[in-house]
Amino acid sequence: MDQPPLTPLLARAATAVFGNSPAGLRVPATLACAVVVVLVAALARELGGGRAAQSLAACCAAVSGIVLGTGHMVSTTTFDLLAWLLICLLVLRALRTGDGRWWFAVGAAAGIGLLNKYLVVLLLAVLPTGGRRDPLRRRR
Repeated sequence: MDQPPLTPLLARAATAVFGNSPAGLRVPATLACAVVVVLVAALARELGGGRAAQSLAACCAAVSGIVLGTGHMVSTTTFDLLAWLLICLLVLRALRTGDGRWWFAVGAAAGIGLLNKYLVVLLLAVLPTGGRRDPLRRRR
């Protein structure tokens, strides 16, 4: 009762599609962790890294303990990591490009993240303290 419904719904969908087996239940978590590795490479690119930096970042993420630990079980932590990285990538893109339309994507990602775990509120609370507040004040 203390967790939002996204993770149980994904687990139910996995058992409906792949059957009631541990291997089938692990598919959403494995896919989420694969997307996490791609998002880490995209974050490196967004921060100005070349192909070597993106590859190194993706490799480090792929062998990190949190990705390997949560990549084989369906838990809120698995999808929380995905939501946090996606929100950070979208915020970086909005700040880098100055395009206010990216903030709608940040809101959508935050909404989906809140369907998984309420901890996303902490990320949303600290993002405005990063120093650049002018993109949030502009009207376009």
